[in-house]
Amino acid sequence: MTVGAFLRYFPDAPGEAPDCGKMTDGPSGADWTAGEDFGSEDEVLLRKNCARILHRYLQKVMGVKDVTKGLPSYEDVRDIYDCRICAPHISQVLARGIMETRTRGNLQLFEGNGEVLKEEASLYISRMLKKGQKETADLMTDLLKTTGSNTATLHTINHETERLITTLNSYT
Repeated sequence: MTVGAFLRYFPDAPGEAPDCGKMTDGPSGADWTAGEDFGSEDEVLLRKNCARILHRYLQKVMGVKDVTKGLPSYEDVRDIYDCRICAPHISQVLARGIMETRTRGNLQLFEGNGEVLKEEASLYISRMLKKGQKETADLMTDLLKTTGSNTATLHTINHETERLITTLNSYT
């Protein structure tokens, strides 16, 4: 799978169908990939770049904040710092269970230079959307509780995200 093909799997915004073409940051229309170096469209998608793309989508489009607890360490994943630029992104997707390590003997490795297959890419995006939906719903619930708003907005967000996940799962 190439970087360009992987990016086309992402919806423009939560609630839209994937493979829409232009990647946007919600209603603003700004390209969520702007300023990012994920590699050229024709490059093979490596696991480390996949982690970066998934994490940046969670941040920029879904508005999900980084987790601070349960992050893997060097003791947990021996090659996590092989790419220092990628390490924070790898940590976030591993902590959320979006991507997984690989066992080699008695070691757990991320193997960031490994190629991502189409089936894996679909699985990772599906996991990301589900995790992002839950975290976004939790944030919305907290916000609605503190502002005293009704839950109609939360139900709309959940419905749209579930529709997107169903659409995405049809591609796998």
